[in-house]
Amino acid sequence: MNLKYILLIILVSTSMFAQSVELNTFMDINKCDTILKRTTHTVCFSYKYNSPIAVWYTLDGSTVDKTNLRKRPPFKKDPMLDSKYQIDPKLYSHNNQNIDLGHCAPDGSFDYDLDTLKKIYFTSNVTPQYHRLNAYYWFKSEQFSRYLAKKLGSLNVIIIILYNSNNVLSKDGYISQAIPTDYIKIMYNNKHDVIHCFKFKNTNDKLFHDKLIHHEIKCSKIALKQLIF
Repeated sequence: MNLKYILLIILVSTSMFAQSVELNTFMDINKCDTILKRTTHTVCFSYKYNSPIAVWYTLDGSTVDKTNLRKRPPFKKDPMLDSKYQIDPKLYSHNNQNIDLGHCAPDGSFDYDLDTLKKIYFTSNVTPQYHRLNAYYWFKSEQFSRYLAKKLGSLNVIIIILYNSNNVLSKDGYISQAIPTDYIKIMYNNKHDVIHCFKFKNTNDKLFHDKLIHHEIKCSKIALKQLIF
């Protein structure tokens, strides 16, 4: 990633918020049907969409990119959920929509230990993500968050997922899952007064000359408490 761009985006971000940022700055956890807490991340899960509507986690700069295990565990249903809400990873296989199992809390940030990484591979931590977003623009944001975590020591990340209930990933014999329309990702570190907010459209469209900065939005204009349902 271009160093001049990184320094510019950090400097721009520091003036966006005068006060400390917290989870409730952007969302109301009372909107969650259930909350799934793990040592790696927390999922705000919706029964309506059968999918996460928010995920939040903290990256430790001392463990990010520490080991980078090559072997990846298989995706599994989440035993914390009732069976009628457990997404089978086979729902995603051989779909004709070019949709990936899109991690919310990213595996690339928790691959320093196999037991830790396994917690990231529950299907409660994934949404149907079009391949173009998953492999390119979303991946860029994950790389940037790891860079910030190492530079600042730690980084808090909040992901808000927006849906249109008419668009679902379905397959005969499997529980369906709503396909998100957009994602909002907030990265912040209060100690260093750094915050970045990004919005990504869940699309397969190729955006020529697209860069991460093209997805950055003003955090002060996000009214997420109104956006969630």
